[in-house]
Amino acid sequence: MLGYPFLRVGFPAKLEATMLRWISVLCACVVLQGLGSAQMPTEASEKPAAMDVIVLKNGSRLEGRILSEDEELVQILIGPGQKLGVRKKRISSYERRSDEAETEKREGEEAAFPLRPRSDWFRIRNAEGQIVGTLHLVANAEDTKVFRLEEQWTFREGRKNTLVSRIERVNREGKPVSLYFREAVIDTKFNKILSERLFQGKISTDSMVVFERTMKGKKERLLGFEKGNLFPLYVRESLRQGMAKNARSYHASVYDVMSDLFELRTYELEQDDPVPASYFPKLMVRKGSGLRIQSTSRGRTVREWVAPGGRVLLMEINGLDLVAEPIEAKEGLSIQKADHLDRKQLSPAQQSLGGFEVWLPRATWSYVRAPQGSRVLKALASIPDVEARAVLLDGFRDEIDTPEAAARILLQRWNLDHAWFEESESRGIQIHGRRWIRVLGKGRVRGDSGRKVPMAGILYLTRADQGWLLLSLAGPRKSMDRLEGEALEWVRNVRTEDDILGRR
Repeated sequence: MLGYPFLRVGFPAKLEATMLRWISVLCACVVLQGLGSAQMPTEASEKPAAMDVIVLKNGSRLEGRILSEDEELVQILIGPGQKLGVRKKRISSYERRSDEAETEKREGEEAAFPLRPRSDWFRIRNAEGQIVGTLHLVANAEDTKVFRLEEQWTFREGRKNTLVSRIERVNREGKPVSLYFREAVIDTKFNKILSERLFQGKISTDSMVVFERTMKGKKERLLGFEKGNLFPLYVRESLRQGMAKNARSYHASVYDVMSDLFELRTYELEQDDPVPASYFPKLMVRKGSGLRIQSTSRGRTVREWVAPGGRVLLMEINGLDLVAEPIEAKEGLSIQKADHLDRKQLSPAQQSLGGFEVWLPRATWSYVRAPQGSRVLKALASIPDVEARAVLLDGFRDEIDTPEAAARILLQRWNLDHAWFEESESRGIQIHGRRWIRVLGKGRVRGDSGRKVPMAGILYLTRADQGWLLLSLAGPRKSMDRLEGEALEWVRNVRTEDDILGRR
C-alpha cells in the first residue's frame, strides 16, 4: 500500500500546504487520464459512485472515500492503494457523499452498530500508588446481529492471581442476549485453582436461563428478566459514546451478576469536568475537561472520565482505593506475565499529616512527593493553575485554643504569600463530627498581559494532634468556581485512625 507518512510528522505549515497542493494536482491528473481512456457511459451504464470531498484552506480539493477520522486527522482513499492522512487544521470543510451512496446501494441491508469498537488496556493501582493488576476493555461486533462487551480483570497479590471475566452480548437495539461471568483465584506457584465461580445466562422472552458452577457443584435455574432491563457494561459503554449527550443523569434498570440482583442504577453525568491535560492522548486537540460518569452500587462508587470521542482517560474502580490508568497493550500484557509486580509507588491517594490521613478528593488530583516528616503537602489539582496545599501549623501560643482565634493568626500568615486575599466570609461548619473554620476570600493580581486577573481562595482549618491542620486552594476565580465542590470533597476525605476504625 502506498501511503504518505510525511503528513503525520509535522512539517512546517507552508511546506505541508505546498505538498497537499501538488498531491491534489497529481490526483486530478490521474483522474483525467483515467477518464480519457475509459469507455463513455451509455444509458445502460451505472451512474458514477458518489465521492467524499475535502476542501483545504488553500483552496485545493481532494476527492475519494473518507475511511476514518480522529481528533487530528482525516484519512481519505483517493485511488487504489493511495491513502492520505490530512490534518484537520489544514481543512476548510469536508463532506461525506459516499456514505449516502453506500446506504442507497445497500438498501434493505442492516446499518452499522450504534456502538464503536474498542480494545483499551489499563493498569490498576491502589491507594498507596502500587500497581496491583490490569483491566482490558473490549467492545466489538460478533456479526451483523450481536455486539459483544467485555471486562477482563487481573489482580496480583503474592502467589495469588484473581481473574475476573465479564462478557455481555446484546442485539442491535442494546437488548440483552446472553451473559458470562467467571471469577477465579489461582495459586501461580502450583498453577492450582483455589476458588472459582462460573455464571452463564441466556435471555429467553421474559426470563434468563442460568447455569452456575462453583467448587461445591453446579446448578441451573430460571430467573425472571422483564422487558426493559439492561446489562451494566452496555449502559456504561453507551454513555461513553454519547448516548445521553448533554444530560445531567441517566437511569437504567440493570442486572448485576456479582450481586445477583436487579438494580435501578443512577449514572450522574458531568459534561465538562476538570481533567489534567496530561491524561489526554497527544493527538487530542481539546484538553482540560471531559465527561465524568459516576454511579454508586452497594456502597461502591465508580467514576470515570471520558474524552470527546469516547476514550476513557481515568477510572476510579472503588473510589481512590483502586484506580485504573490507560496504558499500551504491550505494557498490559507485560504486567500480566510478570512473575512479580514492580511495587514502585506511583502517585499515592493519601498522605499522613498531623495525626490525619489526608486523602485526595478524586483520582484527577495527585500529591507532589515531599520529604519524610514534612509539614507541607502540595497537591496538583485537576486544574493546573490552582495552588492546593495541606499544611500542619504549630508554634501557636497555648492560649490560642479556638478555631476562630487560630484563623485570625492564620490569615496574617496567609496574606504574606497572598497579598491579594481579602476575606469575604468566615464561618464554622461541621464535617463528619469535626469542627472546621471555612474562610473565603477574593482579590485581583496583575497578569503577564498587564491586566488584572480576578482571584479567589478557600481555606479550611481544624485542630490537629499538634497544632492546626490547614487545607487551602487559591487561583483564578474562574478555575476556583469549578473546583469548589472538589475542595469540599478534599476536606471530607480527611480522616483520623478513629474515623477509619469507626467506618469499618
